[in-house]
Amino acid sequence: MQVINNLTNGSDQTALSSAERNAMAQFEASDRGGAAVWRPWVSGNRTSPHCVVGVQKIGRFAVSFLPGNYGVEDGIWYRRGADGRDIEVADPLETVWEAGMAARDEMHRDFNFGGFVVPIAVFADMDPDETILEERGSPGVKVLWGLDDLVERVIRQLPEDKRKPELRSKYIEKDVLALTRGPSPEGGAAAPDEVQVDLESGVLNLNDAQSVIVNVSSGARATINVDGSAVDGDAFPPFTATGQ
Repeated sequence: MQVINNLTNGSDQTALSSAERNAMAQFEASDRGGAAVWRPWVSGNRTSPHCVVGVQKIGRFAVSFLPGNYGVEDGIWYRRGADGRDIEVADPLETVWEAGMAARDEMHRDFNFGGFVVPIAVFADMDPDETILEERGSPGVKVLWGLDDLVERVIRQLPEDKRKPELRSKYIEKDVLALTRGPSPEGGAAAPDEVQVDLESGVLNLNDAQSVIVNVSSGARATINVDGSAVDGDAFPPFTATGQ
């Protein structure tokens, strides 16, 4: 599966946790078709999930990792601190739900194709806790425990009758574009008229440039995704490829 680390362009630029790095490696090693975007960008001040996964012919998942030990009693959530004391916290499953909906809204903004998203909370360091399952306030959030066999367990959270066999790679590519584009400049320097870059490999995201020149080293493969905004009435921006 394609894995995209949007860390430098996302809403959350803190370092990846050990649970995220473990999960990222599992998704990258999976032979499932699709893409996983780490630290997806969402509009405004909304919370984003740690990653959004689109699996071809199956569906979309917004995954958030909750390291440490959590508990809940009479609707009050707590997390055990490093000193062994219980610290009251906001309902983490409500936060996971809100993050999933923020990612869904971002993918819907320009294009809505079967945009149902399954929010998933992964309690990375815990064994199953029946109290959490019984008292959770967000029944729409799926809960997983630990990181073993994560890719397939994430996929199994979407029942067979809810899966999207029509979800092909071209739609997942649109999701990736929506979740990695980042904010447009506001009040800063004007967008450049022309951008020139040299690539050997990797993913390039550009926002608001009027002209882009991409130099690709001999023998390398370049994939260029162009958004669907019209330019002078054309369906897509003008595009020219030149070999040298």
